Amino acid sequence: MAIESDTALYERVKKGFSALGYTSELIRENYEFADVISPNVRLQTVPLATFFQDPPSYQNACFAVVFSNGLSGAPLVEQYRSLGAPQFLEITSTGIVRWGMPSQGNPKNLGNISPADIEKTFNDNRGKWSPSAMSRVKTLALGPQRAYQLDFFDIGLMPMLDRQVQVKLNRHWGRHEVPSSSRG
Repeated sequence: MAIESDTALYERVKKGFSALGYTSELIRENYEFADVISPNVRLQTVPLATFFQDPPSYQNACFAVVFSNGLSGAPLVEQYRSLGAPQFLEITSTGIVRWGMPSQGNPKNLGNISPADIEKTFNDNRGKWSPSAMSRVKTLALGPQRAYQLDFFDIGLMPMLDRQVQVKLNRHWGRHEVPSSSRG
């Protein structure tokens, strides 16, 4: 059996997101975002990102899809931390690797998805991966969904990104105070 091309896997993943309820406004291809974690803010581009609402931001990012391209695994996924997505799907030559993005430390490998199981995986995770479910887990991380959804979501990721944005804005505007927390 021939190995499916990266492009074919990408299209199947994109269809999987559509089947979960991500509309064309919530699926962004070649999405550019500010890398607020790097010493000098720069633009990054991710092949595909999903969001639970429009307009997109790190606060409502859900998933990112990236391609192994000489760089793979945790080092590849780490480059996109500022996106704010708690989950990444890395398309490799043999299938898909699912990654979780913690607020600190290396991305966590959450397992492989074989090409034969893409549609089943999306269907099996409909209750956890839909835009409404991701909205709940990102905005109400301490709510009743916590127990089964925090396997892929670190509640410290959003506050960490909020602080980084505030630091960069303060630096840009010449302010020297850095709030201990930007969430009240």
